[in-house]
Amino acid sequence: MKRLSIFLLMIVVAGSASAAVPHVFNYQGYVSDLDGTPLDGNFNLVFRIYDVSSGADPALWTETHTLVNVFEGVFSVLLGSLVDLPPAVLEEDALWVGVTVGTDMEIAPRLQVTSTPWAYRAAIADSAVVSGGDGGGVGTVTQVGSGAGLTGGPITTSGTLSVANEGITTDMLVKNAVTGEKVLNSTLTGIDILNDSLEADDIASGGVASDEILDNSVRAADVFDEPGVAAVRNASAFSLNSTDVNVTTKQIFHPASGYVVAIGTANLQIYHNSGTESRVRMSISTTAATHDSDSIVTHVRPPAAGGGLSVPSLSTTDVFPVSGSGIATFYLVGDRLSGGVCDIYNANLILMYFPTAYGTISKNEDPSEVSGD
Repeated sequence: MKRLSIFLLMIVVAGSASAAVPHVFNYQGYVSDLDGTPLDGNFNLVFRIYDVSSGADPALWTETHTLVNVFEGVFSVLLGSLVDLPPAVLEEDALWVGVTVGTDMEIAPRLQVTSTPWAYRAAIADSAVVSGGDGGGVGTVTQVGSGAGLTGGPITTSGTLSVANEGITTDMLVKNAVTGEKVLNSTLTGIDILNDSLEADDIASGGVASDEILDNSVRAADVFDEPGVAAVRNASAFSLNSTDVNVTTKQIFHPASGYVVAIGTANLQIYHNSGTESRVRMSISTTAATHDSDSIVTHVRPPAAGGGLSVPSLSTTDVFPVSGSGIATFYLVGDRLSGGVCDIYNANLILMYFPTAYGTISKNEDPSEVSGD
């Protein structure tokens, strides 16, 4: 069963200057559900005029308004605009208006009207009851006051209501009602924007250009998920032995979760004895003086007879996941597994950070092995 709450304001307009009674009635109303939510849509409204307040007597006049638009609860119809109001009907001493909304029953009791504007309020349902008093006219409109945010009232005869300066507050604005086209260019300044109130979704793609960014205002902490690079070179030379040592070390800042690609290179000087083999290992680790599982082993084979000096190069690459924002430390670690005297020098460690926005990285977990003369 549909239930509506409807407020009807009847404004009487004379059909001619000499008419004894008005020929046209302007009905304006506000429609809401029982929870007070205004309705939107199109409704069929039927209006009838009777010379009795109740009963089965036929109507003196009937007019149907189809698909009356109701926007945010407000509607207006002009009675007599579709079917002429006979002068004989309007000359009756007392008249009652019956209103039917859609397929509901006609409002009971009927609403009494005269040639003076009256205000009515009714509850409409399959069996409707008019709220307040006996459901008849409750008086004339003598004054219109100014509501919140309005100026110009009270109006007792004629006048104009307008929006007062600063009369529209945030409570009066529907969420997401103000778009970019409604904001005057160059009118928003820093003091108009609440601290930390703008998110990435609030800024249109390409909406902020370099002219909109204050010089020296963007710090490293303000840049989200951007690549970064760090590098170090240690030109010192020292001997490798069977103990893991830090050849060099470097830190890199990562603003968010992602990956650090690490590249380590170094030069070697290996002195061979006849018939021996030198084996040197170098890897990148997040723990000082400790090889990780991806260490690279280089075999350097001397001539079959005699001894000599070999000067090979050594390199290793690895990928490390990092979580959140912070600083990660990496070590280039080396040691000698076997063979003659091994010196290492010109060690380089390059670190490159990539956020997860660029995709995930899968690395080869198998250690590689390079052999050479």
